[in-house]
Amino acid sequence: MTSQNPPQKKQGSKLPLIAIIVVVGGCVGISVLGILAAIAVPAFLRYINLSKAAEAQTVVTRLVDEHEMYFEEHCTFPPELPPLFDVNACCGGEKCEADASATQVWIEAGITPPTEPTYFSYHTEEVADSEYMVRGVANFTCSPDFNHTFEIGLEGVDSDGECTVLRYPAVTMYEFE
Repeated sequence: MTSQNPPQKKQGSKLPLIAIIVVVGGCVGISVLGILAAIAVPAFLRYINLSKAAEAQTVVTRLVDEHEMYFEEHCTFPPELPPLFDVNACCGGEKCEADASATQVWIEAGITPPTEPTYFSYHTEEVADSEYMVRGVANFTCSPDFNHTFEIGLEGVDSDGECTVLRYPAVTMYEFE
C-alpha cells in the first residue's frame, strides 16, 4: 500500500509584498513631511520676526510720548536724532548696542534712548516745517534693500501760545511679507 501524500502547495514568500508596502509607505510619509516642513518653517520664521517687531511698537510709542511732552514744553521739536546704530551693519535679527556718540546726542536733546540692546535702530527726522517722524528700522535679512520699518508721524501746532501735537497713525512696512 502506498501512501499518497497530498500535493504540497507552493508557499510563496509574503516578504516582497510587505517590503514594497513599507518602501512605498515610507516614501509617501517622507514626501508628506517634506511638504509640511516647506509650509511650517517659513511660517515659523515669519512669526519670530513679527514677535521681534513688537519691540518697535513699544519703543517708538514711548519716544513719541517724549517728543509730544518736549513740544508742549518748548513749542518746538528737539533736533533730529541720529540712528542709534547702523542697521545694515547689525542685521540678521540680532540685538545691537547703541553707538555711544549717538546716545549722547539723544541725551543732550532731552530724549531718553533705549538703554538695552535692541533689534531696531531708532532715529527721528524732520519731514516738513513742524512735522516730525519717529522711526524704528531693522534689517532681519542682511539685505541693504529691504528693512522692516515702524514709524509714527507728529505735527506740532502752535495755536495762540498753546503748543499741541497731532499724532499720525502708525505705519508699518515689513520686509518679510
